[in-house]
Amino acid sequence: MILVRAGWLTGTGVCNGLLLAFGLAHGVANLLFEVRPTIRLIFGTHYGAITGVALLQLASCQRRAKFDPMIALRDE
Repeated sequence: MILVRAGWLTGTGVCNGLLLAFGLAHGVANLLFEVRPTIRLIFGTHYGAITGVALLQLASCQRRAKFDPMIALRDE
């Protein structure tokens, strides 16, 4: 459940970031000489790395946080 929610948040953040990055890249491309605003390799590499690091961190947190939910509910 935690991984699914965090995955949705990561996906939403990456999609929003991609949209903003493309918009800003087109705006900056007009100011710089011979700069192409859509270099797919760079965008793909950066956002792939960001998504990979986020999912690895989530998996490591999930692995460390092993507990029995019934024990937590009984303590309440």
